[in-house]
Amino acid sequence: MDAAEQMAQVAQVVTGVASTVIALLALAVAVRSDRRSREALKVQTYLQLRSRFIEIYRDLGPIEEVKPDNIEFKLSRQAYWYHVWDEWYICNRLAPKEFSALWKEFFAAGAKSGYSQAALKANLEQLAAMTDRGFGFYAQDLLKELRAMEAKSPSTD
Repeated sequence: MDAAEQMAQVAQVVTGVASTVIALLALAVAVRSDRRSREALKVQTYLQLRSRFIEIYRDLGPIEEVKPDNIEFKLSRQAYWYHVWDEWYICNRLAPKEFSALWKEFFAAGAKSGYSQAALKANLEQLAAMTDRGFGFYAQDLLKELRAMEAKSPSTD
């Protein structure tokens, strides 16, 4: 083997190593970018859910009044529970790998707080009563979880 052939083989090895290094760097950049995208998606989802909650919260009316004096309060209270359903569904069914911690660490406490309010709880129980259609039909797992959270809470009697 002469010098030219040896140089050609060395060049092939160097090219192969360089190509492998470049591919590994590209993979590392892609993985890092994917992680950042997932984190950005989590933040965006959280902010959208919080923004919607704030819109609904303003219209709940006096939550110490179990029977609201106008239809707008009743509808807002229903919207509250539909919103809790959205939080629960996104975090626990739609994308649990990405969002289950968000439910456990944040949204569950808010849902539990809402469930502890007599007016909101009464509204939820009305929605849950129709188990053959609508919210009461598809939100059974959420309802079980809310009731389990309540059962675990220390009594305030």
